[in-house]
Amino acid sequence: MLFRLFQQQLARRPLATQMAVTGVISGAGDLFAQYISGEKEWDKWRTARFFAVQTFFVAPSLSVWFRVLERVKSSNLKLLPLKRVFVDQLTFIKESKDRMTRDWWTIYSNSLKLWPAVQLINFYFMPLNYRVILVQSVAFFWNTYLSFATQQSKTAPPAQIELGNPATTEQRTVKDKSDETRFLQQRLIDCGMQCGGTIAKYSRIVGGFRVNIAKQMTTAVDDTPHSKYEKAVLLLNGLQSNAEVIKKMREQRDQVQNENIPESRRFLKSLNISNNDLNSLNVIHVSGTKGKGSTCAFIEQILRDFGLKTGLYTSPHLIHVRERIRINGAPISEESFAEQFFFVYNKLKEENKDSMPAYFKFLTLMAFHVFLKEKTDVVILEVGIGGEHDCTNVIEKPVTCGITTLDHDHTSILGQELTGIAWHKAGILKKNAVAVFSPTVEAAEKVIRQRSAERETTVVEAPPLEAYQWPRDVTAGIAGRHQALNMSLALQLSRIWLSKQRENQSSSLFMKSDWSPGTGYQVPASFCDALESCHWPGRSQVLQTDRIKFLIDGAHTPKSMEACADWAREAFSCNDSDSGKYLLFQCTADRNPASLLECLKAYKFEKVLFCPTQLSVSTKKTSDSANFNQPGGQQLEKAKLCSEAWRSLTGEDALLFDCVSSAMDWLEDQSKEKKLAVLVTGSLHLVGSVLNVVTSKYNVSP
Repeated sequence: MLFRLFQQQLARRPLATQMAVTGVISGAGDLFAQYISGEKEWDKWRTARFFAVQTFFVAPSLSVWFRVLERVKSSNLKLLPLKRVFVDQLTFIKESKDRMTRDWWTIYSNSLKLWPAVQLINFYFMPLNYRVILVQSVAFFWNTYLSFATQQSKTAPPAQIELGNPATTEQRTVKDKSDETRFLQQRLIDCGMQCGGTIAKYSRIVGGFRVNIAKQMTTAVDDTPHSKYEKAVLLLNGLQSNAEVIKKMREQRDQVQNENIPESRRFLKSLNISNNDLNSLNVIHVSGTKGKGSTCAFIEQILRDFGLKTGLYTSPHLIHVRERIRINGAPISEESFAEQFFFVYNKLKEENKDSMPAYFKFLTLMAFHVFLKEKTDVVILEVGIGGEHDCTNVIEKPVTCGITTLDHDHTSILGQELTGIAWHKAGILKKNAVAVFSPTVEAAEKVIRQRSAERETTVVEAPPLEAYQWPRDVTAGIAGRHQALNMSLALQLSRIWLSKQRENQSSSLFMKSDWSPGTGYQVPASFCDALESCHWPGRSQVLQTDRIKFLIDGAHTPKSMEACADWAREAFSCNDSDSGKYLLFQCTADRNPASLLECLKAYKFEKVLFCPTQLSVSTKKTSDSANFNQPGGQQLEKAKLCSEAWRSLTGEDALLFDCVSSAMDWLEDQSKEKKLAVLVTGSLHLVGSVLNVVTSKYNVSP
């Protein structure tokens, strides 16, 4: 019980503290061994004790060994309890030094032969960050051993010690016991100091890891759901595809994509949702590469301010999965999410026990169910990936469609060429549903117009903002000059929808009734208000704490990174002159880090940090932020690739962390010396984890 209490308290402390404390315990063990065994057998016992204690207690920490012991004791193996082991060893020492020497060395030398093999097996199966800590521990062990040997040589004549054959070991007689005591006291102090100092030293060498391995191993992740909502999230996370499945899907992308929409229709049938039901949602369908979320947010705000009950479906979420499904701009509540989740889940489980829909597809089906149940007036529906084969494309009769700016993304699925990407994005076009696209390159525009002709519909290009007549100057609620394209597309799609669905009510808003899509118009004051009040977290967003200003943008394509760089330049110019300029970056999936970092190399950051997008090393399966599509080891490898790309571009080294929480802790430590401005970009998943930390730790609203 006391061991458990001590373990829990120690696991909450920083790694350096854990190492220092266990170092003191190790030194205390040496002193106790000296008191029990006397001087004659000191060399043998001390050396054995040193190896045992350093190996199992100090490397990497005492609490790790406690955890191992607990697992061993809870198994069916018939091993002696820890207490009895120590009692037996002390009995050996008291009763017979000869017996102690013979038995102890036989047991220890045999175990020493097996130890390397066991460690190699552990090394093979452990995650990459644990391997780093193991390397750190070995380095610490060797450094401490050298220090021990050096100090020992200063206080005693040299002794030939042969570990495998104690009978030939020369015994050392300590003539001055006070020297030995002083040596042991110094050993005690050195051990504690080396624990923290050496680990810190080797942490910097391997790239800046700050991994609290003792806390990870001793604090078991509790995956038990404590509410109906957590139970829903747990089951939902179980629908995520793992890395191997995703790899297979990419290899067989044509077959998988062709099955996507038929499979979605089959699931809809299980939920008793017909095509007419979907058409009654009065959908505005939006595809594109960059700016989809912002465009949808602008449209939703405009139509909600008009007085409509809106439904909004977007992805990915930043903090809570509920963000993906919004009614009147607000994420549905935990209670509502859980209730609707279990209705859909149980219904699908009855008829599709062995073939449940994957994560995104399930949420899309659930969103349709929620919007129908809520009887929304309009649904703004964002495509997941592509368009042609996306499961949102089950909508047969949208009111209007939009295509935002095109760029290279998800190339393993959509192809490397912009024309191929345009083909997929234009797959949402439907007969008699007027569509609008943001300006793009000529070849991609040609593909969009060809697909429009195939689908027997009209497609037009969104005009620049200068083509509109404004009643006043307007500053959009989502920052960045690149938002001009998204604002224009939103203004076009909003008016098309209103002219089709609310012609009588909206006629008084506009000065001219003979408007044609693709041209500007007199923007109503209510539209201006909507554009200014629109809030979309994680896009060109600034969050200020006492010591750190976070510049947050989820840019993850080359074009969006260029826009992010322009926005960040203006945001950095507003900093205090003495503020440190830092970058926290990660890109995911098949994206090329060099193509994104190229836009940021001119900023001369003081420090650049890379880390996986996961919030912590050990993620609860009931967490909204759990992402099992890419294992932590793969994400860490991607972070290393980002670091190498940065070094190639700038010649500068970067810091590598095992998770977002570790990186944020390091930034907080740095901010104690001076204020920081930190650009966070490269991935919406990274942005979500950072927002999670900032909002919870600093009580800042996202």
